[in-house]
Amino acid sequence: MAHTWSYLGDTVSDATHHMYYRGQRIREAYCRGEKIWGEDFLGAVLAHLPDKLHYASGEAIDYTGVKILGVWEGGRTEDITEKCEFLPEEGTVIDPSTVLIGIVVAQLPNKTTYSEGETLNYAGVVILAVYADWHTVDVTSECVFTPKSGAPAKVPALIGIFVTKLPTKTAYVSGDEISYDGVVVMGIYTNGMAVDITAECAFTPEVAP
Repeated sequence: MAHTWSYLGDTVSDATHHMYYRGQRIREAYCRGEKIWGEDFLGAVLAHLPDKLHYASGEAIDYTGVKILGVWEGGRTEDITEKCEFLPEEGTVIDPSTVLIGIVVAQLPNKTTYSEGETLNYAGVVILAVYADWHTVDVTSECVFTPKSGAPAKVPALIGIFVTKLPTKTAYVSGDEISYDGVVVMGIYTNGMAVDITAECAFTPEVAP
């Protein structure tokens, strides 16, 4: 998993559960005058998909049955479906040529490796928008890159490790040999990267030779 960013238009959220808008951290957010985001708000979860998931050209979008839960620190949850706005709006007639299904990095920048102190350069990068009828549009010029081109490169620092997959064998009886086969340990860095560092980890007690 190269990045842990979740794109929501110009808004993104990272592995620390913080929200950002064009590089600036969001500390509070309001919808129709009501506060829906604060320091104790962890995020939103799609708890139930709409009843209708498949459409043909010319049909109208229907979000009936969808359920969105807000999650706060301490485990409190609340149905916030009515506070959410969906795009395209309900009732919009499906036109595959206008329905955006994702964006892809079609070509990496010419320079992809940096040393401490070098400046970032996104020259050569190509970002494509992909639509439901599978035509693509080059939207590179409309994208905002963070950090900006020309900013000094920084070596990311490790801020935490997580066991994302337990070993295949987790139950033992007296005399069994310990096996860590199957375990996966991920390192989380200050730039939002999640990297598999299992091979660099030392496990105690050690596996018998």
